[in-house]
Amino acid sequence: MTPTTNKQPATDETRELAFGTLLVAEAEDGSYQPVGVVSTIEEARTLAAENIRQRQSDLAKGESPMCPDRYVIWQRGRKGYTILQAIEL
Repeated sequence: MTPTTNKQPATDETRELAFGTLLVAEAEDGSYQPVGVVSTIEEARTLAAENIRQRQSDLAKGESPMCPDRYVIWQRGRKGYTILQAIEL
């Protein structure tokens, strides 16, 4: 199943999102890693910022974390998951 993208931009970043909404880090090469469950877009932005800082810290220590190109908010609906919004870096 191919994911669909919500065409309308989300304007209320504090609006409660559906249960099971996920924040996922995506790399340019197509790899991805789940970051966590979020309840608002504002929370997703905060979690993405914390996550990228941790990855940069790990990189500075000589580790090899996945370097995401963007973070994507996936929301579960009747037909499966759809992209609610992307957080570009």
